[in-house]
Amino acid sequence: MDKSLILVLVVVGAISACSGGNNGTGNGASGTGGAGFVPGIGGTTSAAGRSGLTGNGGTTRASGGAGMSASGGAAGNSAGVGGSGNGGNTSPSCQAFGQSCTTGFDCCSGLCDAATLTCASQINQCSSDGQACASPTDCCTLSCVGGKCGATQCVSDGGACLIATDCCGQKCNNGTCSALNTSCKTAGNACSASSQCCSSLCKNGQCAIGASYCVQTGDICARSGDCCTGVCNMANGATVGTCGAPVAVPANCTGVEGMVCTDCGGCCSRLCAPYGPTGVKICQPASGCRVVGELCIDDKDCCGGDPTTDLPGAGNGSCDKSAGDIVGRCRNVQSCSPQGNICHYQNYTCNISSAPNKCCDGVGNSGVCQLDTLGVPRCNGLGTDCRAAGAECASAADCCNAVPCVRDPLGVLRCNNNNCVSPSGSCTINADCCPGTSCVRPQGSTTGKCGIPVPPGTGGAPGTGGSNSAGGASAAGGSNSAGGVPSAGGSNAAGGAPDAGGSNGAGGALGAGGSSSDGGAGTAGMPATGGVPGTGGAPPFVCSQYGQLCAVSSDCCNAVPCTTGTCHYPIN
Repeated sequence: MDKSLILVLVVVGAISACSGGNNGTGNGASGTGGAGFVPGIGGTTSAAGRSGLTGNGGTTRASGGAGMSASGGAAGNSAGVGGSGNGGNTSPSCQAFGQSCTTGFDCCSGLCDAATLTCASQINQCSSDGQACASPTDCCTLSCVGGKCGATQCVSDGGACLIATDCCGQKCNNGTCSALNTSCKTAGNACSASSQCCSSLCKNGQCAIGASYCVQTGDICARSGDCCTGVCNMANGATVGTCGAPVAVPANCTGVEGMVCTDCGGCCSRLCAPYGPTGVKICQPASGCRVVGELCIDDKDCCGGDPTTDLPGAGNGSCDKSAGDIVGRCRNVQSCSPQGNICHYQNYTCNISSAPNKCCDGVGNSGVCQLDTLGVPRCNGLGTDCRAAGAECASAADCCNAVPCVRDPLGVLRCNNNNCVSPSGSCTINADCCPGTSCVRPQGSTTGKCGIPVPPGTGGAPGTGGSNSAGGASAAGGSNSAGGVPSAGGSNAAGGAPDAGGSNGAGGALGAGGSSSDGGAGTAGMPATGGVPGTGGAPPFVCSQYGQLCAVSSDCCNAVPCTTGTCHYPIN
């Protein structure tokens, strides 16, 4: 700051010009007669003129102000942001359905079948542009051309086409895409509401194929194993068809596991709950043996289907299927319902189970019909006893601490040693597997393997901290101020006139000049500290599917609550 603006006051000495004394007048009185005249008295001499006033000295200037300190440099950049964790395999080199794999990272579906070490189909995990495919249902665009997923979304029914693979239904007739199903829109077609779609899921303006872990009845399919019913109806020479209805058996239900549902009554398991990845309600499978009406491959898949066990009702179940069919449905061949089978229960999550109350070892309202850990009403003739690890069981409800009931190497259902099954271990449903993977098995089978999942992401690299900033430059000191200008002395006063005139007055003394001041020195600014380095990104979050282990509700997919250590809705 310039503080050199100084008011210089120059006071000139005021001079009073003193006049000399008055001359006397001879007015002496004349003598009276006698000896002659007496001389008159002279006038008095005037006083000397007063000296002139001394002039005031010049005012001293103020010292120059100190220079301003310089500000420090700006602070360093904020903490670096860590990169995101690695997800699944998004490269074009991933393997298609049926091709060899070591882990899920090898597969476009993200799931490797531990039993065959081949890539399993995962309906809700589609492949991107350029990735390998075995059928249109493997691709997000529903377009598989030359073994690679196309970048362009398939053309909806009624749209213009050149070849069949342009169309969502894989049918191009006279330049127009034909519908694969006229009663509902198959996957890939444009939609405005879920009710228009065979899958019951309209997502981002297109019918999605993956509302569940299996393809719904009426929707496009390329493999029977992809359909919830285990049936894919294809015309001769066609590469795709539609999923058919399940085989008919005497059962008081129509919804087999995986099918979209609105209430529990239509599900053979009597449990309608959200599917983890989509939140769409589906008929959830019961753990362990398959209940009446569910799909099966052989008798041992059904509750009571193994006559060699020591469980109540052993031998009372069977897998009913036609000659030549791979998949059938479970039914009771005797009067009472075996251990683990569905039974009549009311006043629970699903209100009433609408199943017969005829459990072996406890027919009628005997309390033998109990809810298992997932909320499925099942026959339990074991009383209050639970089965230890390694003992025979029909479901997880039979086992102490509700550990999974899974197949041993000989195909017998036994209580597991741990509270969840690790990758490559035996499973009957997804709930048996530890979080992060699913049970890979044929529809209806109780002999599955927990898939080898995509390895967890490693997290992004740490962010770089902000660089240190340079300190501010030193400020220049204030400029030196000039000293005050000397003031002129007072002017001389004129002396008095004779008689004997007064002496001249002395002039005022010169005023002293102000002293010079030094400018203040500037202070250098302080250097700023650089930003703190950012931490690496966290691995991708994996949520627990329905029935899998959890610690808190945020561990569960789609806001399903964590209830007594597993992801499921309260059963009472």
